[in-house]
Order: sequence, then structure tokens, then C-alpha cells
Amino acid sequence: MVKHLFKLIWNKRRHNFLFLSEILVSFLVIFAVFSFLVYYYLNYRKPMGLAYDRVWAINYN
Repeated sequence: MVKHLFKLIWNKRRHNFLFLSEILVSFLVIFAVFSFLVYYYLNYRKPMGLAYDRVWAINYN
């Protein structure tokens, strides 16, 4: 039975290769989009690097 299943898979190897390559490309696209989202979110959460604790505010009327 297992030998028969391997024979069926081997005979349809071109079809299976295209199917697996499509899944791989889809995974890579989803991974890239998710990576960009995480990167931009982490950059959004970082402070801008401006120190505002020793700043004077002067108003002129």
C-alpha cells in the first residue's frame, strides 16, 4: 500500500512541485509583509531621541 502511494506521488511529481512552489512563494510573501509590519511598528514605538526634560518655554505678549 505504501509502495503504491509513493508510486502515485512520484508519477505526479510535476504537479506536486508546482503546488509546493506556490505554497512556498505565498509563505515568503506573507513573511515579508509581516516582517515589514513588525519593523515599522517597532520604529513607531521608539522614542524620537529628543530630550524635553530641560527645556524652557518662553511666552511673549
